Amino acid sequence: MRKLFLYSLITIFTILGFSSCIIKPEFPSQPSISFSSIVKKSFIDPNSGLPGDSVIIGIKFRDGNGDIGLTTSDTTGNFAPFLPDKSRNPFYYNYYCTIYRRNKFSGEYERFTMFLSPPNNNIEANIHGRVPPLLENARPSPIEGELFYEPPTISDLYNDSNIPDPTKLNKKDSIKFEVFIYDKALNKSNTIMTSAIFVNP
Repeated sequence: MRKLFLYSLITIFTILGFSSCIIKPEFPSQPSISFSSIVKKSFIDPNSGLPGDSVIIGIKFRDGNGDIGLTTSDTTGNFAPFLPDKSRNPFYYNYYCTIYRRNKFSGEYERFTMFLSPPNNNIEANIHGRVPPLLENARPSPIEGELFYEPPTISDLYNDSNIPDPTKLNKKDSIKFEVFIYDKALNKSNTIMTSAIFVNP
């Protein structure tokens, strides 16, 4: 059991690998995830004086051969930012995080405007990520653990005005995060939804 701190992604992993000296569990080659936790911390930006939030999402994962993760050099072929037709490549990111906001009239959570098409939303504003390799060697091995991810730019989506703006996250909006991951073989995990948090209550 170990923890790996990756400040560039503001991501923390707790990983349990299985060596040959113990009986290895049989996990499917397709990754599976489950919701673990969500923590929000509010702050005041020292430069602007405006309130903001940081969010850390925890998910538990399992994978049969441990091929979760992309290196910094995985930016060509299947993992190039763009496809030959110049559209965005959905496999460039392997951690997808999408915001859902509660409709105050229906009570249902609806995909936030910016995320109507998750793989193709604005690259400057998206909150997806690239999880680095979770195994230290290239030998296939079952793996399970917990991944903590802090989406970037959440506060950049906030509405600083007291006048509601449907294209922004407004004060006291209730939001959830939808998450799924890909492994390096392009197998997609199941999709999970976090519990709700409130924007700058």
